[in-house]
Amino acid sequence: MDGDALQHATNQAVVYHCAMNITISDWAIILATVVGPLSAVLISLWIEQRRAKRATRQGLVHTFLNAMNHPGDANYQMAVRAVAVEFRKDAQVMAAHRDFLDAANLPTAPAGLTAQKLVKLVALLFDRIGSKVSEDDVRGMGFVSVGFAEREQLLQDTLKAIVRVADTLEAQLELMKPDPAP
Repeated sequence: MDGDALQHATNQAVVYHCAMNITISDWAIILATVVGPLSAVLISLWIEQRRAKRATRQGLVHTFLNAMNHPGDANYQMAVRAVAVEFRKDAQVMAAHRDFLDAANLPTAPAGLTAQKLVKLVALLFDRIGSKVSEDDVRGMGFVSVGFAEREQLLQDTLKAIVRVADTLEAQLELMKPDPAP
């Protein structure tokens, strides 16, 4: 046996000897030293992930409540899209979401169909965040003050007027163009 082989065999014998002299209580201490903190970190991460998911879902439901009477609102549009991300593993929510989108995208939807599907979806979202809210309760949450409604209507009228002004200016520019020489 050469020197390196002898040294290796000696090291293995020492490790084996040390392992054989460790008692069960020593192994328990070693295991607790390693497993305890690791378990604590993993449990903390799991709890924080659940907490963040719940907070995100609650924020989504609040966004729906704040904007559901204003379908042109960017927050409303964002909330509608976010349902597919936040609740993608919930078959019942995804079915209600699809029903709502189908109704919302119908060019000639029957009166109230889209609102009915939205109310069903929002009530289901409330259920998923742990708040038992009925569809009737969701319908009752739709509040818009007269002043706000008037402001919204004025904004819509203003946007339509801007288009009419632009069309008029284009027509005037066409009239002002010189006739091309024959």
